[in-house]
Amino acid sequence: MGEAVKLRLMQYSHSHDGDIMVHLVGGVSKVWSQLRSLPWSEIELIADGGEIE
Repeated sequence: MGEAVKLRLMQYSHSHDGDIMVHLVGGVSKVWSQLRSLPWSEIELIADGGEIE
């Protein structure tokens, strides 16, 4: 990975208080810290516009 790409990624993550914004296929955006501990079935539900219980 080039230095320019790393710099863009770091600037992007800093814009979200050090977290990474994840854009799901269904148009939903969440920060990685909200998604990382979820099973894929729940992430798919969120991507389809649903809410987790």
